[in-house]
Amino acid sequence: MSLVCPSPVADVLAALHRDGDVDLAGRRLRGEPVRSVTFDHEVRSVRWQSVAAQLAAYDAILGLELELAERDPYRDVARAWQLVARRAGRE
Repeated sequence: MSLVCPSPVADVLAALHRDGDVDLAGRRLRGEPVRSVTFDHEVRSVRWQSVAAQLAAYDAILGLELELAERDPYRDVARAWQLVARRAGRE
């Protein structure tokens, strides 16, 4: 996976220097959401350290999910199930 996100530090500086908006720079500094013109919804700056910490937990969560998928009753709580079948002698 390659994840590319705007830098919260750059967001603060851009709001101040590019946009000349001290209030926006302060909101960016505090991590408050701001309205995205491009996507027409609120966005919030995220530091790479926060994302890296969450990804570090992914392996543990995946391991638990795979283990639970093999056990009753956890295997049966999903809304749907899938069965894959193929003809004998075909791959």
